[in-house]
Amino acid sequence: MSSPPRASSGSSPHAPTRYKVFLSFAPEDRSVATQLAERMRAAGVDPSLATDMAPGQDIAEGVRSAIDESVASIVLLSPSTAHPSSALSTEWTSILSRTWKEPSYPLYTLKLAPELETPAFLRRSLTYTLPESRDAIAKALQRLVQQVVSPVHTKPTELTEADIKRIRDRIAELRKAVGKALNEPTK
Repeated sequence: MSSPPRASSGSSPHAPTRYKVFLSFAPEDRSVATQLAERMRAAGVDPSLATDMAPGQDIAEGVRSAIDESVASIVLLSPSTAHPSSALSTEWTSILSRTWKEPSYPLYTLKLAPELETPAFLRRSLTYTLPESRDAIAKALQRLVQQVVSPVHTKPTELTEADIKRIRDRIAELRKAVGKALNEPTK
């Protein structure tokens, strides 16, 4: 299993590793996105935003590349995303494509209003709803960042061929037991 994509946090060879997370949001939600990005940076996460693309860069290609290089994505939902722009649709399509290629790809949703309908492609994501009070917003953003950071820093377990054989053997045993149980008459 490959290690998560990383971005250097500085020129020092001893600088801590920073993990990339793609942040998708409507332009009208920039202030919340900026707060979240600041908290992410403080926690050692390097947020990738479509607004950070270089002038003249193909936006669709830049978004696909940023999502492919990220270890997770966060989608901000608001009334502004109810009818997504073509740029936001491109982001969402790229995120959906990544989740199809890699079903375990972490996906988080931050709802800026509780009454918002969650788009179908986000229904499997871990969803946070932003509360009304400023203190609660800060805490909710911090919890979201911690959730994103936690699985990123956990080293994945590599399965050996022996592990895979044991798992397959156990599945075969369970199938036999279930088949036998289904074929036995009930008393």
